[in-house]
Amino acid sequence: MTRIELPAFAAALVLLTSVARAAPTSNAECLGCHDKSKHESADLKTEAVDMARYERSVHKKVTCVECHQDAKGDACKKGLGPATCAHCHDKEAAAFSQGVHGRAKDGQGRPLVSCANCHGTHDTLSKKNPASSVYPMEQPKTCAKCHDGKNATTNAPKRAGFHLSDYQKSAHWLGMTKDGLTVSASCISCHGNHDMKGLREAESKVSRQNLPGTCGKCHEGHAEKYLAGVHGQALLRGSADTPICTDCHGDHGIKDHEDKASSVYANQVSKMTCPQCHNAEYINRKYGLESGQVTSYKDTFHGLADQFGDPNVANCASCHNAHDIFPSSDPKSSVNVANLPKTCGSCHPGAGPNFAKGSAHGSKAAAGGAVVNWVRWVYLGIIGLSLGGMALHNALDYYATLRERLRAARRQKRYQRFDIGERLQHFGLVMTFLVLVFTGFALKYPNAFWVEPLVHTKLGFLVRGYSHRVAAILFVVLSLYHVYYLIATARGRDQLRAMLPKKQDLSEFWQQLRYYAGVSPKPARFARFTYVEKFEYLALIWGSIVMVVTGLILWFEEGALAWLPKWGWDVADVIHFYEAWLASLSILVWHLYHVALKPSQHGVSLVMATGELTLEEMQHEHPRELEELPASAAIEPSERGEHNEEAHHGSHEPAIVSTRS
Repeated sequence: MTRIELPAFAAALVLLTSVARAAPTSNAECLGCHDKSKHESADLKTEAVDMARYERSVHKKVTCVECHQDAKGDACKKGLGPATCAHCHDKEAAAFSQGVHGRAKDGQGRPLVSCANCHGTHDTLSKKNPASSVYPMEQPKTCAKCHDGKNATTNAPKRAGFHLSDYQKSAHWLGMTKDGLTVSASCISCHGNHDMKGLREAESKVSRQNLPGTCGKCHEGHAEKYLAGVHGQALLRGSADTPICTDCHGDHGIKDHEDKASSVYANQVSKMTCPQCHNAEYINRKYGLESGQVTSYKDTFHGLADQFGDPNVANCASCHNAHDIFPSSDPKSSVNVANLPKTCGSCHPGAGPNFAKGSAHGSKAAAGGAVVNWVRWVYLGIIGLSLGGMALHNALDYYATLRERLRAARRQKRYQRFDIGERLQHFGLVMTFLVLVFTGFALKYPNAFWVEPLVHTKLGFLVRGYSHRVAAILFVVLSLYHVYYLIATARGRDQLRAMLPKKQDLSEFWQQLRYYAGVSPKPARFARFTYVEKFEYLALIWGSIVMVVTGLILWFEEGALAWLPKWGWDVADVIHFYEAWLASLSILVWHLYHVALKPSQHGVSLVMATGELTLEEMQHEHPRELEELPASAAIEPSERGEHNEEAHHGSHEPAIVSTRS
């Protein structure tokens, strides 16, 4: 060896020795720092390796440098890059790079997702191992780390359409846990794995165009039927409106069709599934479909029984089929005229051609529809004329009866109960209350039959709103005047004193209950106002205050929200609505009973029309007040010659008790 060659050889030898030292040849050198059980350095840039888990992984025979190929020289101290999976898994890595996960980058162009996110790192297990993060039953939890719209545990973008808790109640999950993996779908069954594409990408397995084929891999025959039908044909033409599998069945939370919570359960098909499109004006107008089919179905026996909850009655799918749906004009359609006997015969044995002579949805456009509609209008006319005539006859009878009662009352001794001013106040209260109830509930129930005439007028909403507000203003004015009347006038103060609750009201209430139950032979002896009237009057005062305060909050929304939180306004809305119901029902159940419906010999009370009670009514209803009144309080009969004084000056003991205003 020459003098020139010797230094070169020495340099090469030193270089080779240095490289050999810098590049570990076994795991021992790496584990000197990274074995979790032996050493955990605070300076480590990567996690320590749990050797117990590593020994159970599929990579237990793979050396560190096979994955961490940049572990040379001072690279460990500076921090290693991600493991190089593509060195062994080149096909998977190539597919991953083309998928939505592989293409995902952060703002600096760095990958957002790596192999480790799904497969783990040093503890990677075989996909066939039940403990593996990519084992079918573990996949939902693994995907949920990033994609659970409720509880994602990473900073990756959440996908609100997926909720692990919903999926774990689905038919697919129950199929895996109960029936075994081979009969149900995991995440990758539908979405794919390494080459997974985004939902809106044409190559995605769950894109609109590809989803029927994806579902059809497990649900054999259904995809073919769907694609042959009207919905599938529309999809093949590129329609963005036609329903696909998930529109009817759901996606991650899909339920078995026999599950009552399923959107394709028998009682749900005609309520929530088919109406999504066929009750949509946009869809019907765009594709020239007949409108009103959902509503007309609800009016039939099938529809009524369906709304009642009968799962055995015919729904949309019972007649039109579920997947192979065709237009009624198509000979293949189950609702084609030629096929209707067979279709109807599945529920109605012996169904013949007459089943096709009409419409399952109603009679407007069906054969014979004109006859049915003509009969309908004839009967509506008969009903209107008959009931109108009956109502007119009864109104005349009612008027004549009241006239005779008023004449009879004038022939008796009478006592004034309410003067003209008090009766006008009552009349104003009644009228404003009725307008407020009608116009208020009309807003809450715009589809009610009694609201329809108002809704169909061009100014219906404005008329309702202004009427409600004008009536509210009048109600407030009447309330303020009533307060003035009670305080500033002698008559008002006297009435207020008589109306205030007293201890005796409790004893009278108890005595009256004992009388009602038959325990006591005698009813309570009431003064000017009974506990019934006092309770109703105090309830009126309380309800009026509540309705005025909450009504002002709802009316002047902007001003109210300057000092109230939005939920405070919502509370006022709820109180206003339910207080209105409470007041209305109280009038119907309590007030009308005591003044009109109570089966006493006096019938409907006329006191707010005349302001007076006869001696007989006073004896029955307010005997204690009658005893306290001076003789001068009586109004003498108008027709003395027809009045028998002795008939009205008997005992003050009441024969029939009544507690009317």
